[in-house]
Amino acid sequence: MERIFRFPIKVGKESIDVLGHTNNKEYLRWMEEAALAHSDSLGWTMGRYLKIGKVFVASTHKIEYLRPTFEGDELTMLTWVETMDGSKSRRCFYLKRDNKGTSAQKVGDML
Repeated sequence: MERIFRFPIKVGKESIDVLGHTNNKEYLRWMEEAALAHSDSLGWTMGRYLKIGKVFVASTHKIEYLRPTFEGDELTMLTWVETMDGSKSRRCFYLKRDNKGTSAQKVGDML
């Protein structure tokens, strides 16, 4: 099993804001989608979490925007769980386009 999960993204028209680049809220949406897909790939579906009465929620976000993205860009969101400490974990993300990227970090707690 690979430690880093790769999640493909194609930037659509709906992700673009009035400035002509990807709206900041889209990066958070992509992070959530990538985290859920990663968890699913490991057998931890949302249904399984709900069955045990626990889910991960984001308590902190830190995003460093290095370059804008635009409609039609093909990106790869890399994500991995950096730490697991009891009911807390730190999930990291890195967004790549043509070997240039925007890094992002999201911290979640299991409730």
